[in-house]
Formats: sequence, structure tokens, C-alpha cells
Amino acid sequence: MTMKPSFFVIFFCVLFAVSMTGCSTHHYTVDEGFVSFYLKDRDARTVEFHCSADDFRSHPAREVRKGTWEIRVKADRSFSYFYLVDGKVVIPPCPMKEKDDFGQENCLFCDDM
Repeated sequence: MTMKPSFFVIFFCVLFAVSMTGCSTHHYTVDEGFVSFYLKDRDARTVEFHCSADDFRSHPAREVRKGTWEIRVKADRSFSYFYLVDGKVVIPPCPMKEKDDFGQENCLFCDDM
């Protein structure tokens, strides 16, 4: 059985469209000197954001939709970050990571991105 080339074109167009709709578990937007991070976790009861810009102080995230958590912080410099979800460290899929002092990785936000 052979497939028509048009099937592949349609398949890849659908795949591309789905990938652009934010199906990822983690993304961010930058706006007017601030960055808003979004983490999807439908089972989470609490989400905290920790970043190196302020010595990893806890920032509670707010649930903006069922299972989607948001935190907004200043984007005036680069920093590393991670989440605590229900008390457990979560390193989401992110474009850039760096090693921390404990041999683990943290996500990296670069203000020039």
C-alpha cells in the first residue's frame, strides 16, 4: 500500500499547527520589561517559581486556567530558574539549561532572547 504525497503534506501541516498552539508544558512571553512564565500541570495544587535573580526566593504562581500556572517577573537580566510543584523540584523542558552548584540543571532565561 502506497500513500499519496498529499497525505504527508497534510500530516506535517497538522503536526506543525499542533506544535504552534502551545501544547508544551512550559513556555514564556516577554512584554515591557517583564517575562511571564507558564507551566502546565493539571494535577498541581501549588506551584512556586525560584530564580537566581533574587537568590532563589519563592514566588507563588497563580492558576490562570485549570492546570496552567503563571508567574510574572522582571526581565532586566539573565537568570536561572526552576519550579517547586507540590514541594518537588521540577525542571521543565526549556530551550537553554545550565548546571547548578549541586550537579543538577536549571532552566536559563536570557534577557537578550
